[in-house]
Amino acid sequence: MNAIVKKEADAIARPNESEMFMAFIERAASNPDIDVMKLEKLMDMQERNLNRHAKQSFAADFVRMKPHLPKILRDRDNNQTSSKYATLDHINQVIDPILEQYGFGTSTRIAAQTEASVTVEAILWHKDGHSESNPLTIPLDNVGVKGMVNKTNVHATASSVTYAKRVALCGLLNISTGNDVDGNARIDPVTFEQAVEIDNKIISTGADKPRFLAYMKVSDVREIPVSKYQEALNALSKKEKQNAA
Repeated sequence: MNAIVKKEADAIARPNESEMFMAFIERAASNPDIDVMKLEKLMDMQERNLNRHAKQSFAADFVRMKPHLPKILRDRDNNQTSSKYATLDHINQVIDPILEQYGFGTSTRIAAQTEASVTVEAILWHKDGHSESNPLTIPLDNVGVKGMVNKTNVHATASSVTYAKRVALCGLLNISTGNDVDGNARIDPVTFEQAVEIDNKIISTGADKPRFLAYMKVSDVREIPVSKYQEALNALSKKEKQNAA
């Protein structure tokens, strides 16, 4: 038996740390003289250890996976802004096989909703139990490029939820979307932190998001070129001053 096979056989035959601890807890629980408070402290300690190991495993697998997450090509035309965007279905189709390979999975949920906005949370789950989430709040998408109401509240909510899912998921995985430029000059988008700053500024100023995106000639805040980052902030600051006046 070579060393590798022997090591694996020993690992299978030897109970792991968690199993040994649970066996100890079961024996201790059957002892009528056991101090219940000490037993609870031991169980709390074990839970913290398990959570720490799960987080370490999550981090290690994410670091291994990250270089294999591709840039997502935009597959759908946005007629209002004359641009393209990557649909949620396309994003999931591309990333799900890679996530599965490294023991990850994603989910999204509506975390909160008001008459004016919706908060969507994207969650990245790991096979060992740890998860990380990315909540994103955006205003309801109920107006068109010209600022006129063009959707019912139901359709506006559905549109906003789908949009938020795409942005929150891409932000959580730190992946970007872009066009197939076939060797043309690359245009670097704003960073995730800059995109969040712009998004928050849109919400705080009450700016018309679709109209603002049309002004920036993009379909998504994350698509704003980094070269236009300051221009975007200046435009929103101008809106803020108009509100104050």
